[in-house]
Amino acid sequence: MDVDAATDTVECERCGDAVEVGVPGGERCADCGAYYCHICVDDLASQQLLDEPECPACEIRLVA
Repeated sequence: MDVDAATDTVECERCGDAVEVGVPGGERCADCGAYYCHICVDDLASQQLLDEPECPACEIRLVA
């Protein structure tokens, strides 16, 4: 799903919360397109001990 307006909302792939696209800290996986909210991105980073966490679905680094 392509999302280009900052007011669109998507569901976080990990926690299921509805989040606004464009909110700082949220990341979309460049490979599978899964979206993660900033809380889950921070949590994944701390669990994986990485500055840029990997997508749990496809193990590709999440990119802004």
